[in-house]
Amino acid sequence: MHDTSRSDPRALAAAIAARHGLEGPLDHLTEGQTNHVFGTPEAVIRFSRDPLRGTVTDVDEFAKEAWCSRAAEAAGVVTPRVLAVGQFRTWGTGAGAAGADPLSVPYQVQERMPGEHPDEATPRLWQRLGDCAAALARIPLHDAPGQLFSRFGRDLTSAWAQHVHHNLVALGEDDPLFELGVYRAGDLEWLTDWVSSTNPVGQHHGLFHGDLNPGNVLVAPDGELVLLDWGSAATGPVPWGDLVHLQRGRFPHLAEDFAAGFGIDPEEVARGLPRLELLQALDLVRWAIDRRPDLLDHYRTTATQTVRRLAPR
Repeated sequence: MHDTSRSDPRALAAAIAARHGLEGPLDHLTEGQTNHVFGTPEAVIRFSRDPLRGTVTDVDEFAKEAWCSRAAEAAGVVTPRVLAVGQFRTWGTGAGAAGADPLSVPYQVQERMPGEHPDEATPRLWQRLGDCAAALARIPLHDAPGQLFSRFGRDLTSAWAQHVHHNLVALGEDDPLFELGVYRAGDLEWLTDWVSSTNPVGQHHGLFHGDLNPGNVLVAPDGELVLLDWGSAATGPVPWGDLVHLQRGRFPHLAEDFAAGFGIDPEEVARGLPRLELLQALDLVRWAIDRRPDLLDHYRTTATQTVRRLAPR
């Protein structure tokens, strides 16, 4: 039994580094919303910040990222190689504390690549990221892990149709979202119209990164782009899965540059993105009701704000 306390992330990172023979100084690279991230001169170590997430699901999520890394590399997209995925057994409240239960902490080790984070305001960068996204969308998915697919299955065209239909037929005054106050009776007409017309121009179903932002991109010394962090990768309509993320994040002004490489003009971006953003917001509430009630308040609040913001004036 390892005596590393989960309350000391640096000690846990050092223990993981020792397990895999990683030498040299240990740097605290960043503090993300989901993971602690430490680095040695040759590798990056990531593990969950939440002490209660020591589950097989989390190990599977890191395995999903490893699959994406290998597939992206094979498609010509530069990304760090995953060196190890595993679990580290530790204690929840202090090393060997009386009554403390051991926790299996999922972790990932990947190579540390040189480079600098780019200027987020450069249109050329986002055009190049669009090229990367196009390569990802062509990756064969026959052996892809289940975590990359929605609850509607692995047939992406059918899954998307079911996804839209599921949210469309649920609309009404007996909808749990109506009861939760996400929308009102006066919203039903326009919500029905928007959800039923969610069929983006240029839509192709495939793999997308899901969290493109300058913090997840490096410009290598030779000028190559390096994509980091595949934790949000998923399958669905391309390039719209990434466009929705850009739209709701800090980069809505860059969505048109990103979409240009797919032949999607600004008018279609302006029309399609709000509908997809709305559909995603509603669906996440339904997903939380079914699968993650602990996240329901967060997604309900987000969906309510989205409906209010997008409602026709």
